[in-house]
Amino acid sequence: MRRSWLILCLFCAVCLGGSREGEFRGVWIHSARGIAGESWRETATFLHDQGFNAVFVNFAWGDVADYPSKVLPVHPDVVKRGDDPLRECLDACHEVGLQVHFWKVCWNMGHRTPETERQRMREAGRVQVTADGKQTDFLSPHLAENRALEVAAIREVLEKYPVDGIHLDYVRYSSSQCDFSDSAREAFEKSVGETMEHWPQDVQPDGKYYVRFCEWRRQNNNALVKEMRETVKGHEGVVLSAAVYPVWDDSSVWLGQDAEKWLRLGWVDALCPMNYTTDEKEWCAWLSQQIETMGSGRAIYPGIACHKLAKAEDVAKQIGLARKAGVDGFLCFPYNAATKELYPELHKDVMARLPNNVLMGGNQRFHFSRGMLRDGDRIVLVDKVPLGSECRIRVDAYTLGMWSAFWERDGLPVQDVPVVFLATKGSGRLCSVPTSVAGKLRLCIRGQAGWARSQVLWVMTEEESREEQLREGPPQFAENGGRRIAVWGDGAYGATSILECLRKEKGLDVAELRNFHTGTLARCHVAILPQPRYHQRMFRKPEMAAALERYVRNGGTLLVTHALVGTRLFPNLFPSLVAVDGKAVATTVWRGTETLAPMLGTGERKSSFVDMIPLRPLKDAVSVVETREGKCVVAVCRYGLGKYIACGLGLGIGADDKDAALSADDEKLLLALLRIADLDW
Repeated sequence: MRRSWLILCLFCAVCLGGSREGEFRGVWIHSARGIAGESWRETATFLHDQGFNAVFVNFAWGDVADYPSKVLPVHPDVVKRGDDPLRECLDACHEVGLQVHFWKVCWNMGHRTPETERQRMREAGRVQVTADGKQTDFLSPHLAENRALEVAAIREVLEKYPVDGIHLDYVRYSSSQCDFSDSAREAFEKSVGETMEHWPQDVQPDGKYYVRFCEWRRQNNNALVKEMRETVKGHEGVVLSAAVYPVWDDSSVWLGQDAEKWLRLGWVDALCPMNYTTDEKEWCAWLSQQIETMGSGRAIYPGIACHKLAKAEDVAKQIGLARKAGVDGFLCFPYNAATKELYPELHKDVMARLPNNVLMGGNQRFHFSRGMLRDGDRIVLVDKVPLGSECRIRVDAYTLGMWSAFWERDGLPVQDVPVVFLATKGSGRLCSVPTSVAGKLRLCIRGQAGWARSQVLWVMTEEESREEQLREGPPQFAENGGRRIAVWGDGAYGATSILECLRKEKGLDVAELRNFHTGTLARCHVAILPQPRYHQRMFRKPEMAAALERYVRNGGTLLVTHALVGTRLFPNLFPSLVAVDGKAVATTVWRGTETLAPMLGTGERKSSFVDMIPLRPLKDAVSVVETREGKCVVAVCRYGLGKYIACGLGLGIGADDKDAALSADDEKLLLALLRIADLDW
């Protein structure tokens, strides 16, 4: 009877919505003066009443300040009025208990910087330049004078204003096609100790120095963040955060934004990934990868796109997903006249006002360890445990003043489930974990020392436990006697469409590939690897390439699509067989060569994606698909006892890089490639 009542209490706490104590809640505000027609006092009062505890206000761009500054040029509007919007914001927000984080757009001069200032920077050679020689409105990160300007602006703010945080934005290059300025070339050549014979081709994708150029760009942005860390360090209580792109593998390559490194090394106190999407599946995938990369309990506060979500319930859903995932707060983008209408509805439930003002980045005075209860005292670190397991958490530094503890499950407080301490061990206490009901569980501490939450401990249902075992096991083939074909999923580009296509075909036994263990691959006649959307670093590791090479050498057939043929920093798995032959070709038209003609016939055909990766077949390789101009884009290769198919087409990728159904021609091509791999050619 008591267990049934416990389950009911847990169910009500998790499923019926509700607010959460000790949570960081912020809004991004683009204008230094807030909403037109609304004073800072009105804004601060409204946001406080709706349950927020922080504002992130854009007071400075790359070369302009919206406050009286002696470092940056002051915007003409501030000069004309003779006022101080930053001081007004601080006074109003601090009066009601809202934190103020100074939002600094770095490098990007943008629309806010007067044209005269932008032109002055262009003429001084201090801006980024595109591959075709066009100047941009972004300052060049490699120039010491530009970095000094950014740091000096922050130092001035810290010395003059009682801000609660410094929030960095645009710490990245404007695009993958910058910076190819003369000064960038000179600086890069100096860093590598070599002269570029073909600039900028040598530092573009597939160029001789591309990998080193990407690293050089990351180092330039890293240098700014490190200097900002040192600048903020002497100001107690001020936190340093950064708005960053959601997919860190991509942004570190294309934009030189190494967000993961900034947080891992403590250069920033928190990351605020701009997870701006209305697609719930994509939003969850982004946040899941961010947490998986950094580990649960790290200071990640996802940005929610209120400007894209039509209803308050849609915003509430993302807030709930963030809580369940194990983050300690979120930011809403942006606060303006339109999104303002959403907040009263949110306040009724998920953002009910609670009397707390939580520091960004959490409180470091409480520490937690997780572990299965084994051999009495020994703690073995774990992330996931089965339902009903005997488990415990150790709480350190629990003696720092008066404090209380409670449980959260799936992001919400659980009532009537006491925190049971088992014993005292060293400087901490051992606490039993209630694992009778599944969910994402965290121990919460509220005390004089501040707030703290443990990392997430996932208590899994039997079904979730089985799913976890499947993730580490071989593909779940139907064993129907058909050819066993496994397709890597995990959100890879076009994977869903490829699986749907193959599952319709008779004579095939199709399953999802979940890992690359030797035993797993050995079960597959064919392994298909679409270009990965997430976890790209895994595909760039030497051990991955070695596992796939062994698989093919021992008789397997491997088919990869688009960039996995060996571009965009993905390794060429079989460089002795085929080579990438230049930049992607902007076309959707392809045709089969003589080798493929018996299966597909002749004539031009249409693909779903907008470009193709050109290839050059080498030893033991045959071109089977080419462009209208005769450029090879698909090659079938012999290797050891197996076959390797390098497919430069983006199978199953549509507009905006979203998954799309394979074109009728691409379906025929995919099936033909599987058949031709069996031929003894």
